[in-house]
Amino acid sequence: MPTRNTSAFLDPAVSRVMTSPRVYDHDSLIELDEARWYFSDAAVTVADEKLAVTGDQPWATWWGTVRTFKEGDAVLVLFQPGVGSQFEFHFERGDWATPDYRRWAFHGSTRFEMSIWEGANPQRWGELVGQLSPDPQAWYYLLLGMDLDGEFVAFAWEQGEATPQIAYRRRLDESWSGPGWVFGMGANRGKLFIDEVTEITFADVRDAGRADEHFWDALVLIDQQDPSGALDKLDAAIRPDPDQPVYLYYRGMTLWRMGRLEGALADLTRASTLDPNNDAYCRQLAWFYARELNDADQARTYMERALSLAPLEARNYRLRA
Repeated sequence: MPTRNTSAFLDPAVSRVMTSPRVYDHDSLIELDEARWYFSDAAVTVADEKLAVTGDQPWATWWGTVRTFKEGDAVLVLFQPGVGSQFEFHFERGDWATPDYRRWAFHGSTRFEMSIWEGANPQRWGELVGQLSPDPQAWYYLLLGMDLDGEFVAFAWEQGEATPQIAYRRRLDESWSGPGWVFGMGANRGKLFIDEVTEITFADVRDAGRADEHFWDALVLIDQQDPSGALDKLDAAIRPDPDQPVYLYYRGMTLWRMGRLEGALADLTRASTLDPNNDAYCRQLAWFYARELNDADQARTYMERALSLAPLEARNYRLRA
């Protein structure tokens, strides 16, 4: 049964990114308590004191908390992605496909990424800062939370690492504020294993490195349709950290939007070189060569690379078509 009010289950890396973290509740998932969890019966089972989740298309496998969360709350999950698995962990609120529905989601398949949903559609997909790829032999911690100022955060790291390896932070509009958030997950294919879930309260998210702060500011300006302001922030992020592929990717996309094609191509190509296993970078380069340069051969090369990296990613097939 869950053990309450103990710090024994708080991985030390949490304190690197959150101030005053405190365990509110912990579940080692020795059994599934229906008073605590809702889940799809056949696909979510307990075996060897771990939760085994079997994906069922289209996203028919689900598992989540009965209790709800608010600002100042976070959830820490220890999980292992199975071979060929596709899954997400999320905070969600509201009824699916209604205008008030909101979801902040961390995705795993051939890579990790974020999505932000309003209504029935993703408003944006996001690349995490840092480098970490799913390995079916490894266990990972995922920390999802909302600070008291309404900023949504996601951090992930391989078990045993001293500090998070990838991160994503966004401050969203007022429609995302307030209580009533449910933590859950969905699985579309393959198997996923979950060893423990720890519910946390915390005071604040620690200040990130200076480069990261410029990057998060840039994402806000991109949302506000201010590419010039975003470019200034991205330049400031890249100066001390010139080999961070996600910074280069977003600067390339911003330059593309501004019509500065030479710089856009250079940044997108550099991002893909630094992170060659990222199908999103290959996909955008394919679209760039097709749309802006009318170069079908190069477009096809990048498109085939994206498909080889993520053969089950629907966005890759839509673009190739």
